Amino acid sequence: MELEDGSEEEEEENDSRNNDNEEEETIVVTNSGQRRRQEEEVIKGDAIVSRLLRERDLDKFGRKAHAYAHASDRDYSAIIIAKDNASTDKYDVKYTDVNGKKTHFQLGDVLGETLPEEESAATKTHRACALVGNSGTLLKSQFGEEIDGHDAVMRVNFAPVKNFKRDVGVKTTYDFSNRENARRLVEKGWENSRPDSVALFFEGSSPTNRKRIFEPLVKKYGKSLKVQFLHPGFVNRAHDLWNVLKEIIEKEKKKQFHDKPMSGWYAVNFMMQRCESLDLYGFEPYTSKAKATAPYHYFDQVQGVVSVHSFDFAVFAYQKFAKVFPLRIRTKNGWIGAEED
Repeated sequence: MELEDGSEEEEEENDSRNNDNEEEETIVVTNSGQRRRQEEEVIKGDAIVSRLLRERDLDKFGRKAHAYAHASDRDYSAIIIAKDNASTDKYDVKYTDVNGKKTHFQLGDVLGETLPEEESAATKTHRACALVGNSGTLLKSQFGEEIDGHDAVMRVNFAPVKNFKRDVGVKTTYDFSNRENARRLVEKGWENSRPDSVALFFEGSSPTNRKRIFEPLVKKYGKSLKVQFLHPGFVNRAHDLWNVLKEIIEKEKKKQFHDKPMSGWYAVNFMMQRCESLDLYGFEPYTSKAKATAPYHYFDQVQGVVSVHSFDFAVFAYQKFAKVFPLRIRTKNGWIGAEED
């Protein structure tokens, strides 16, 4: 019923109530302007999807060798921040802002020292992958053994597996997390410790996040937590893809969707670069409490929120990806693949 655990929405509500003046995380967009106007036209078939992915260098699809598309412009094709795409001066990370202007931020020594030396050396590719969302539809699904049979498994926001093995499995290669769940690791500890997994964070461009969350996180856990940060250039390209597909799908479906991507969107785009195929579990769209047939999460009683994200849009977009990449959405009734034109 949902694509990820919804804590971003919960965080926004809590931040508003607490009025702690923390700056709002803004993920900037690239590849706009003239190219955007060219892509407003609805084109059926897989040609448009292939082009949109290729233009943003989001079509690696598990290729073994990682290489930068432009040696002098590494943010164009970087996926994670590494020392070879960040300068040695306080680990300066360059990327492109919403207006197409080059900008940068300094990651700093605390976080910079955690970076891999080279992105290519830190890039692992996999054949068959599973990305496990946190939907309550996973309860009583008995998908656990099927999930663990994949070569690599990603989970979202450090969701628990203890006591849920039969339904969600236990294997974890990557833990993909938003800032709120990273903060919980700092404040409450790591209840769902998975020392063999790589923790991936995508909101590192915010100075507030770096100072208040990620630096304390690294200091607290040290090398016991394997940390990687998505490159802001990659985050921007994935966000831009969301915006372009949103325009196309809104015309097709004749309805409006929310502007903000959920964490799961970036998780899917990351796994599409690392994997030859991708199966999504717990990704059925949550649209309202009234229509819900299962809890929002499989592990708690948090109420679903649909005022910020459009989970149904994300599924429509994933069905477009499935036209050019082996992606499927698992449900208790079978598999959802590419949508017919």
